[in-house]
Amino acid sequence: MSLLPIIRCSSLFHAARSLACRRPPPLASCHCLLSVPSTAPFSSHLSSSSSVVLHSRTTPVTSTHWCHRRAFASQSTASAPVPNSTNTSPAAAGGGGIGLYQRYEQWLQNYPALYKLHRLTVDGSKWCYSDLKTFFWLAYGLRKGRITLNDLNARELFIYIQAGSQLVKLSLLAALAVLPAGFPLIIISMLVSPKLVLTRHFWTDWQSQQFQMDDLRRNERKLFPRIVDALRQHNPSSAAALAALEQQLPLTVDQLVALQKSANIVPASLDAYTQQHRFFLKRVHNLPFWTTDGALLRHIKLMRLLDARMAADHAEDKVVDKLSVRELQTHLYLRNLNFSRMTVEQMRSSLVQWLDHFKNPSSFDPLLYAHTPVLTQANSADLDRWRKKKGPSSSGTATADGTSSTTSSPLHRSSNSNFLQSLDNLEEWKRMGQRSAELAKRSADAVKPMLRKGTAMAAERLKEAGRAVKKATN
Repeated sequence: MSLLPIIRCSSLFHAARSLACRRPPPLASCHCLLSVPSTAPFSSHLSSSSSVVLHSRTTPVTSTHWCHRRAFASQSTASAPVPNSTNTSPAAAGGGGIGLYQRYEQWLQNYPALYKLHRLTVDGSKWCYSDLKTFFWLAYGLRKGRITLNDLNARELFIYIQAGSQLVKLSLLAALAVLPAGFPLIIISMLVSPKLVLTRHFWTDWQSQQFQMDDLRRNERKLFPRIVDALRQHNPSSAAALAALEQQLPLTVDQLVALQKSANIVPASLDAYTQQHRFFLKRVHNLPFWTTDGALLRHIKLMRLLDARMAADHAEDKVVDKLSVRELQTHLYLRNLNFSRMTVEQMRSSLVQWLDHFKNPSSFDPLLYAHTPVLTQANSADLDRWRKKKGPSSSGTATADGTSSTTSSPLHRSSNSNFLQSLDNLEEWKRMGQRSAELAKRSADAVKPMLRKGTAMAAERLKEAGRAVKKATN
């Protein structure tokens, strides 16, 4: 059994290296994409790869060969897990002997739990590499001006948004997939802490659902009350209007639009927000804490474009009805719509209603769009509970005119809230560390018997092979 990880890693290393080492032709010949019409969808130039031919450095290149060379067609770079398809190699088809890797997979099928983990690792690596490749080539085309965001379809925007927010993790995992010792590290990460270390590509459907619901519940319980309370501090007049409607939370989208027109409760510029308010918005939209304000606005723009594309596609072809449950949950998660208390039909209906409200990107202010999930899902009970937990010592109490009165200076109040926020983060990290240690211990206890049994079987087979060789030589 101790030889199996080495055999597996070496075979996967050669396969991954053969994919990673494919380099495109020189950049000097990539000028051909300039002649691609910008009005056509970018994915329309990524099909029909059968017409690709190899050219030398001196051979002229046609207008579509820049896309054909990489052949990462949008239809193939799916945003769903790579299915565990059967082996289609020549050896498996009967065109020769079974290879060492195929024998290893056949032996691994005797242990369903290990085989499931093996397939999840292999398929997740392919899916991760595919999404990362798509993201980099879309980013390359956008940076060079050969395509624009308006040229991307819904599938490409879906991949571009998710890969952009997890670029560091994706790059590290893609590098680990190529290294010989990378796959064992990925497997250990799956057992110890899949949410913190790995991306959605290596999660099971159940894990994806649980992790997303945990984040959505955290947003409703911790972040939504903070954002609603922060909105009251920007403008005393809008604070009075918002305070009057706090008992009516959650609001509908129509109520929110009417309130914005009458009282302007959501400022239209990020300069009016405090640093903490911006940080809470980034956390709600699942962006890293180091994200800049420009990246937040760009993320909002991409989400509005995705809404417009999906609304148009659904009007033509009912694409929401064709989404799998995992894709449906991911779309709701990207829009911060809590699906933990919804059935599948309610999820589809909620997504369709959202797309119907935001099918026109220019109809909503970007920052009002960013606050819509908060104000349409926050409830007064969570807000009252958070204010009681916060206490009067670290925050002001609202007066009748909507202003706030405090018992300490603003500087002391700001430093105190920052200190409390850091303590909350430390406690959260401590709990996650304890949970990871418990999971690692349980995983080690579960793997040890299998390792002992596998080692004994490998030793017995080596002895049988030795006896067979000795008998053959005699």
